[in-house]
Amino acid sequence: MSGADATLDAHLGWTLYRVLDGLRFPVPRWRVLAQADAWGVGGSLRLWLTDLPEGSYAGVHTVVAEIRRIRRTS
Repeated sequence: MSGADATLDAHLGWTLYRVLDGLRFPVPRWRVLAQADAWGVGGSLRLWLTDLPEGSYAGVHTVVAEIRRIRRTS
């Protein structure tokens, strides 16, 4: 992973921990999206969240891991 990727991943994790704080995990994809909408998340992060597959997410770490996977394959 390049330095730029590591910086983006750190920012992604920090942002998602703030946005998703207060959710009682596990949560379905729609709750992640609803919370992001409530916070006004936009741009690339909102697009990546939209690409999350349906399912249940055990915690912020699983959301971050899935977004990393999506970014690597897109």
